[in-house]
Amino acid sequence: MKYVALLCFLAMPYMLHPSVINIPDFFQNYTSQTFMMPRPAYHNTPTILGRWGTVLAELSGNNVTAAHVTPLYQWSRNWDRSAPYFLFSCKNQLIFAGDATTIHPNDRDVRAEWFGLSDTTSGTFSCNPKQDVWGAIISIGQGFGKWTNWKIIKDWWFELALPILSVKNNLHPAATDPSITQALSSLHITAARWNLQAERLTGVACMRAILGATIIDDEKFVLVYHGGVEIPTERRVRPDNLFSPTLGSNGHVSILNGIFGRLHLRTFPHTCCAAQFFVSLEHHYYLERDQMRVFDLFGKPWSRYLPVRREGETHTRPATDILTRRVTIRPGGFADISAGFALTHRKAELEFGYALWAHHHERINWPEKPYCDKGVEPLSEYGIAGTGDGKSASTSTISQLGGDDAVFTPIKASNIDLFSGISRGALVNRIFVNGSYKGHYQNGNMFIGLGGSIDFPRENSALRTAQVWLNIGVEM
Repeated sequence: MKYVALLCFLAMPYMLHPSVINIPDFFQNYTSQTFMMPRPAYHNTPTILGRWGTVLAELSGNNVTAAHVTPLYQWSRNWDRSAPYFLFSCKNQLIFAGDATTIHPNDRDVRAEWFGLSDTTSGTFSCNPKQDVWGAIISIGQGFGKWTNWKIIKDWWFELALPILSVKNNLHPAATDPSITQALSSLHITAARWNLQAERLTGVACMRAILGATIIDDEKFVLVYHGGVEIPTERRVRPDNLFSPTLGSNGHVSILNGIFGRLHLRTFPHTCCAAQFFVSLEHHYYLERDQMRVFDLFGKPWSRYLPVRREGETHTRPATDILTRRVTIRPGGFADISAGFALTHRKAELEFGYALWAHHHERINWPEKPYCDKGVEPLSEYGIAGTGDGKSASTSTISQLGGDDAVFTPIKASNIDLFSGISRGALVNRIFVNGSYKGHYQNGNMFIGLGGSIDFPRENSALRTAQVWLNIGVEM
């Protein structure tokens, strides 16, 4: 079995390749999106592994058991590139104006009348997405060496981890005219509302079951492989509000593989200090699952807020009623890679290094017939509402009122911008530091550590965050 783990270790670069390399439209800012899945707080290899990796590799004690608790706090920092992700045209603020104002229709971003505001309304609108995460990762590892001395499996171990988190998301929508924010948060809009209040979600993000093996363990080099599954325990987020909190994978099952290696570099003469190099890699592959998402029309950002109607009807309804669809989402792979140096002095250790977290765009499958199984009412029955009774105005945009069509023009599935409803790919650079102390007590070993990290995303599809954590563990 250890050789199977070694083969999985050798295959890791091939599993990581699509997550890190095959990210389309790398290094771009994204705009007019209706969904974002920030980096889960427990997707932090230095937090989960770190010195915990060497503990699992060298399990000792009477029961060959180790327990580990990692309290953590993660918060997002100000970033002027976050707002355009939910706005459009790569702008940090949008101009709302009615037809009766002095602002020319070509100079405004949003026509106020679309939201039921008066034709004299004028103002600017912006947002500042923020997230705060409190929680802890509780895990316990059990070595197989307690039950057998069989060489093939005695170096294997099993770990069960539970991330318990409390996530608060807040878009912080703000406008110079309060009526604008009230209209965007109105219950009249059935989905993708701009909630004026923070939303909090608390619970167990997933159950992480891992089977690992110590491939190499000597004085100069330690190599540990682990693989397993993450089973979500949270419900899928509803699309009622933009930027609703998720605890982790938004209900997707994850298959994971990872390695942790530590190489002894040098012991400094006349001291007890030693330098080591470490590297850790973890890859998550999320399985597809149905999700409810809100979409825009292709080439028409924010068209989800336009009024629509059936042919011959005078009554209109928000486009979110028909542009909110149940689709199949394939998140694909998420990669977490870190490397750095560790300085040890007797029982104390200081780690510092660089980490990379990356994932590509979500893939999406548009629902097929019958609609009763996958979606709401057929798109082909509705068109963008015109000014005349029962008329459509297919040339209308969120900033302009188009002329009535001579013939009623319904919305087609080919008009849907599928990319508007997905979580876009991201690449996040992170630097971290982690200090720990390992001591001995009567029946085993114990250790305590303190660490922190700071993120530098390359795209605005991820938040700019910082994180601190405390490591507490014991071998029994």
